[in-house]
Amino acid sequence: MSIGHVRALRILHRAFGGYPVGHRLHILIRYLTCPYTRTIDDVPAGARVLEIGSGHALYARLIAEDRAREVVAVEPDLRKSLLPSPSPRIRKIAGYDEGIRGTLDVVVLYDVVYRMPLHIRRSVLGRTAR
Repeated sequence: MSIGHVRALRILHRAFGGYPVGHRLHILIRYLTCPYTRTIDDVPAGARVLEIGSGHALYARLIAEDRAREVVAVEPDLRKSLLPSPSPRIRKIAGYDEGIRGTLDVVVLYDVVYRMPLHIRRSVLGRTAR
């Protein structure tokens, strides 16, 4: 069962409460405009997850609460990726997915694929399938 909006907002407040106000506002707007809580249960319990285009890693933080054992959150925007990790279960990587190696159970591309140019989208999806 999904964590629900009230609990999700509490988790995010604890995780990101120390971030600068502009980042906190951005995180709140992203949470309110994306159906994160509807998809948390799709992540298998105990999974190792790669999130490509993780932004501030708010989805990573939500799935790290009860679902994912570990999340590798990849984000090329240094303004987001170099901020402190919101959980010890989340390893933030400043860059792109090409450098990620190893076996993972789930790959998440949440609200990011439509922003990629077609040739990059095909390349990313091909790599994640492998």
